[in-house]
Amino acid sequence: MASETTARNEIEKKEGFAHVAQWLSRDTDNATLIYRKFGELSTRNLLYLQTELAILEKKLGDIDRVDAKSEDVNVKDIASAWEALLDSQAAGDQRAATRLELIGNIRHKLKEYRMSREPSMGLDS
Repeated sequence: MASETTARNEIEKKEGFAHVAQWLSRDTDNATLIYRKFGELSTRNLLYLQTELAILEKKLGDIDRVDAKSEDVNVKDIASAWEALLDSQAAGDQRAATRLELIGNIRHKLKEYRMSREPSMGLDS
């Protein structure tokens, strides 16, 4: 019991953010939650991410159009077969390396975009 009293006294000594966080966390029905959602900033960030994704999409489309016009069978293969793309990059093909780097950037940005759209980011209301 003495250790519980000591722990309670230490908790009560908190100040600033620590004190507010302690107080809010004790509210079992969440009636005192005061978190800002930053909805406008979240929405603006989504717009930036959409713009970045549109740019990456255009770059990939440009590469696809150039490759589609090529007479080189290997170029057509790397545009349509994942294994051929990996093999070409491993063999030092710069075109394949550029495509793979772009695909990696797209995957990363899409993940960031999807995470930014989570309900916890404040875009629900």
